[in-house]
Amino acid sequence: MGLDALGYSCAVPESANTCVQRPPGLRGLSWLKFLCERFFIPLVEAMVAGSHIAIDFTPGRFQGDLLLFIATLDQPEDAPTPDTWRSYVDGKIEIHDIASRDDHMTQSGPLAQIGLILAAKLHEVTNNLSPLHWER
Repeated sequence: MGLDALGYSCAVPESANTCVQRPPGLRGLSWLKFLCERFFIPLVEAMVAGSHIAIDFTPGRFQGDLLLFIATLDQPEDAPTPDTWRSYVDGKIEIHDIASRDDHMTQSGPLAQIGLILAAKLHEVTNNLSPLHWER
């Protein structure tokens, strides 16, 4: 699949070592000018395939309990609520609010909050196991 099939009208060079001209709609993404054809086309194809997977995928039900970490800052009014998960989880949903924006949840502050919660939960769960559960 070439860029033309994806709706971009730009010339793709013959040489895999020559960098591609950026399609007009991607002018703000300056890092794309450094991608060569052999990397650019698979990247675009993966993005297209990923969007199809996201649209077509229907998750099954999870058999177990869920620790749900919710970013509480700058949430849009139509953001999914914790109840959204109910149809995908058979067990208990334990909700933990994290004072963070969603796109900052992997930064050190939010991860520290999440880590403390996970450590406490793992301690709680492992202390309730009998010695029979300790073996692999």
